[in-house]
Amino acid sequence: MIIAENHGDRIIPVFCPKCGATATELQATGRKTGVVVGGVVGAALTAGFRGAKAGAAGGAAVASVIGRNPTTATMGAIAGALVGFLWGARAGYIIGRVVDEKLLRLYRCHACGEEFNA
Repeated sequence: MIIAENHGDRIIPVFCPKCGATATELQATGRKTGVVVGGVVGAALTAGFRGAKAGAAGGAAVASVIGRNPTTATMGAIAGALVGFLWGARAGYIIGRVVDEKLLRLYRCHACGEEFNA
């Protein structure tokens, strides 16, 4: 995969400083970190605030239909936390991609394995 940087009206390929190859790849450091942090924060916020309330309400509604069961509210809170994790991970990925492209700019050469900043 050839990576090129967009500089307004011209596109400049990223060359490896060691071997000169253009087969370079943008590292995913920011994206990986963003997914983990965003997912954990999203799950914690959703489970702690909305998930517990929505889970309890949904669990109570289901419990009235299928019978009282203490696990229905718990399962609702877990489902809320899972949704929060997914939304947080997605947001973290998007922010991490911007960090990778604009701030970190860490690349790896496919030809020689060299890691470098561009």
